[in-house]
Amino acid sequence: MSIFQSKINPTRNDKNSKAGNFLEDAKWQLTSSNIKKFSNGVNQNLKNIWRYAAFYPLIKKENQLTLAEANTPEISAPDIAKDLGFKELIFKREDLNPNGSHKDRLLAYQVSRAKENGEKVLIVSSSGNAAVSAAAYCRLAVIKLFVFVSPKTDKEKIARIADFGHSTALRAGATIIVSRHARTLADLASKKFKIKNLRPSVDENSYYGLKSIAFEIFEHCGAVDAIFIPTSSASTILGIAEAFRDLIKLGEIGKTPEIYAVQTSKIHPIAENFDKNFIFEKESLARGIVSKNIPPEKLAKILKIIKNSNGGGAVVSNIEILKVEKILKKNNIETGCESAAGFAGAIKLKDKLKGKKVAVLLTGKKANGKIDNEKGDNIFRAENIEEMAEIISKCKY
Repeated sequence: MSIFQSKINPTRNDKNSKAGNFLEDAKWQLTSSNIKKFSNGVNQNLKNIWRYAAFYPLIKKENQLTLAEANTPEISAPDIAKDLGFKELIFKREDLNPNGSHKDRLLAYQVSRAKENGEKVLIVSSSGNAAVSAAAYCRLAVIKLFVFVSPKTDKEKIARIADFGHSTALRAGATIIVSRHARTLADLASKKFKIKNLRPSVDENSYYGLKSIAFEIFEHCGAVDAIFIPTSSASTILGIAEAFRDLIKLGEIGKTPEIYAVQTSKIHPIAENFDKNFIFEKESLARGIVSKNIPPEKLAKILKIIKNSNGGGAVVSNIEILKVEKILKKNNIETGCESAAGFAGAIKLKDKLKGKKVAVLLTGKKANGKIDNEKGDNIFRAENIEEMAEIISKCKY
């Protein structure tokens, strides 16, 4: 028998996942004059990110996109918690979102905002998961998307993105540009063609949908003492921290849980500020953690959030990730290496967590190795501005 037991939310329930917004007034802000209790701001009829629409900048009902994202299960692991000395251990199964990662929450809001603003074409540079989600929501919104990815991006993810290409009206869908300079070319394309870039570090709307993770944990499990987050650009930390601040303002919790950023021995600009006990590795199994250079202002903000929560960071190795994968697989959880990294961080810092209620985000699913469309007619290669510009110019939108 598995040592994992279902928490309060054992299965997804999408029967009420239709998008909606029960507040139709001006842009809502959390103040004592409008909502005084968390439950009063929750749309009980919905089971997607729009359940908490009252806690985001307002988007009109007709522009609120959903693919039944969110409402992911929380799984309790009492035996592991006991072995580690935790009061409780909860896995938040973000890998069970429709497109396989927590990025569905992020892009559901971002693309909805783009639709609200009348955007007809968007750009994203991504290591994979964000691009898959962006392609899915852009297809739903009938918005053209240019996706810039590295040649090192998982081929299965490229194939999944390609499947969203040219499948809707007005040629809306994903066009993939593979490049060793993906992020740079995406930024240049955004400026040259005046196209909105969805990359979290340049999109001010990049974290609102992620607030729903913290709200769900609170609704289903109550207050937690610590939360471990596999971290790349740190938008998840921003969203979760803001949600906990909302709950504090409403008097639902007394303080923000300890927030822990987990990164790899290859890439660790945040976690290295808290954890020096690691050896650098040239490659990492958790290839979704890619943000090497976080803008100084954003880095300072993230570090302040973590420190103010009395949290920290953990840098984990490939060996630690593999060990955790085996533990999870043995107990019927198949998930991605980024997810395993989050739990590896909790194990590494177990001595700080004695007697605490700990939540770990399992942020993305495990690749199945199946490639259906690696060479689709919407996949191109570009290594310079001229090649990139030619591809975009030829794609009518």
